[in-house]
Amino acid sequence: MLAQLKEATNKTTTTNGAVTHKSSQSHLLDFFARGGSMRNVSEQEIRQVFSKAFSENPEYALKALFMHRDVREGNGERNLFRILTKWLSETDLPALEALIPLIAEYGRYDDVVALLDTKASNVAGQVIANQLTEDVANLEQGKSISLLAKWLPSENASSYVTKKRAKKLIKGLGISPREYRKTLVALRKALNILEQNMSQKTWEQVDYSALPSQAMLKHRQAFYRNDLGKYQGFLDSLVKNERG
Repeated sequence: MLAQLKEATNKTTTTNGAVTHKSSQSHLLDFFARGGSMRNVSEQEIRQVFSKAFSENPEYALKALFMHRDVREGNGERNLFRILTKWLSETDLPALEALIPLIAEYGRYDDVVALLDTKASNVAGQVIANQLTEDVANLEQGKSISLLAKWLPSENASSYVTKKRAKKLIKGLGISPREYRKTLVALRKALNILEQNMSQKTWEQVDYSALPSQAMLKHRQAFYRNDLGKYQGFLDSLVKNERG
């Protein structure tokens, strides 16, 4: 009887009048299906939909959340992701902290920066510090760096929130504001070389071996259109090295 009532109340009609289902009867599947279409719903509803999915199956709910954020193969949902990572910081901090090192891989480093305002700030700050240290070392050695510096908050920004995050980050890094600014300038200058070359069409100056992986993915179509020979040669060399 109960199953029949649930089935009956789960019916609705399409715009053409056909009978269909309101939901899948699975909160997890509902979140998976609705995630990319919740841009215009309230934060409260987003949290409610996800909390039900998380209660049903935490592991798969988190996988679905990262799928929705995935900027390359998913839906690229930034707002939904940030609402729900903030919710996780309040409801299941250990689960969120375990996943923070993966966030930039699926989204952007500013998703990690946003967590500086939550209970996950310590782990988020450590992930940023580790990547920043690695980037500085790689810059000195002429190696590829990540896009972290592009998304780090500047202390002299006009936004109060950005300034607050910058000050908190500087304190956590244990460096002076001057050293922080100098580091950002150096790293951003290295990252801006690609954008300058692209805007000025000086493709001969692009060193593909030194580009961050995110930049390679983001601009690959531009490379194919404007610098096919050299870019294809670089890709062929990667394949040769893997086989060799």
